[in-house]
Amino acid sequence: MNEEESLFREQLAVARTYPDTLLHQNKRRAVNQAWREHYLANKVRFFAKLPSNVDFPLVIIDFGETCPPGEKATLHIVRGLAGLRKSLSWPDPSRAAAEKPAGLVRDPTLRIILLERYSPTSLRLNLSEESLLEILTYHQVPTCFLSLLSDGAQSWDFSSSVRLADLRASTNLTGAQGPSMACLGRSGRHIQLCLSLSSIRQYPVHALPRGVDRGAWRWQTHSAVMYLHFDAAEGSAVWLLVSPRGYHPVKGEGMQNELWNAIKEYMDGGLGEVVSLDSPGRLRISLKGLLAVAEWAVGETSLQLQDMDMRLSDLTRPYLAPIDDMAADEPQESVHERDLRRMAFLMERRIESATNVENNIRALRRLRAFFVGEVAETLARLDVRGMQAHIDEFEHKLSRVIENLEDLADRAQALERVTKSREEYVSLAQLHRSVRGQQQLSIPNRYNGCKRIIRIDR
Repeated sequence: MNEEESLFREQLAVARTYPDTLLHQNKRRAVNQAWREHYLANKVRFFAKLPSNVDFPLVIIDFGETCPPGEKATLHIVRGLAGLRKSLSWPDPSRAAAEKPAGLVRDPTLRIILLERYSPTSLRLNLSEESLLEILTYHQVPTCFLSLLSDGAQSWDFSSSVRLADLRASTNLTGAQGPSMACLGRSGRHIQLCLSLSSIRQYPVHALPRGVDRGAWRWQTHSAVMYLHFDAAEGSAVWLLVSPRGYHPVKGEGMQNELWNAIKEYMDGGLGEVVSLDSPGRLRISLKGLLAVAEWAVGETSLQLQDMDMRLSDLTRPYLAPIDDMAADEPQESVHERDLRRMAFLMERRIESATNVENNIRALRRLRAFFVGEVAETLARLDVRGMQAHIDEFEHKLSRVIENLEDLADRAQALERVTKSREEYVSLAQLHRSVRGQQQLSIPNRYNGCKRIIRIDR
């Protein structure tokens, strides 16, 4: 056992102390500590107990040469830390003293770890804290992942929507920073990033509890975090996908991971071919994974904006009668308090939706700038042309997604302007009706010197 393997095993044995188990810290210790404290403040909800009849295992998919004959991937269904170590042939620190430790296993060509939330409105993850910290230590995931995991988990809360989308990225394609680990097939020349986005989805009618009005508000904000590590020399990659399970739009399909479904559909079978590709081709697969997540973030925002416009129109239409100061109208009903509450709710949702779209745009622009700037410039210096071509294609397709989101942002702003006009009109109408029949004008009487009261009823 060489020195690097011995050091890695030592860190893995104390994975519970993550992020101190990271062999290379590219941020100041104070920043890492702040991120960990943010995670600690929220972790009690990540690992809450589920009902005993709920089976919620961790799913890991490995693509590589070690797959069973005739299979393109190995599917691991993991329950508990012991199952994680056994399934992936990871060392078990508790047995190291009792028997000779087996050698470390090289990373597969592509490993996809599906960290699922129990539902869009639940923080509960499908693994224990011990398993999570061991995964983060084994794959040396930077601390920013915990920060984005904690932020995005509160996506349904309006007050947290400003933190929903973000990007933390770094590259070390020259190998000048960070240790290599040949025992795991890691060259140290890598691209790694943490991307968090949000997506608007509609809760299916068929999944509504009995007795709930079909016209009730059914829009939900789903959040997702993707960690990507791509080894440029080895051509291997690790994806950590954090997203909620949600009811499938088709009745009878139950709850599914919609983000993972979107990625599989976008790949169109390409994941199974990753082993036969060279390093540039494998980078293209990871870039397509990022594009799939970006497309997922577009979601059903367009339908939500249309629904909000119709709901606001239905609420305000009864109160939008013209006001003619030259004619005496019949007294009309004032704005109902229930309608005012509904208007306020829709106004808040409107702002939340616009904020989510703008946050996604900002994060995806930063993602594009990272690859076009930092990654592409480094590849140009290294004269790696194969990867550069795939980055150019990625930039073009990502720009189209950003343009789509920008169009949604424009529509959200237009809805905001229309809504503000309705708010002002309803407020003026409410004020007008409240003083109708009560306003009085006092003018002097020229004939007897006393004041004459004239009642104005408009």
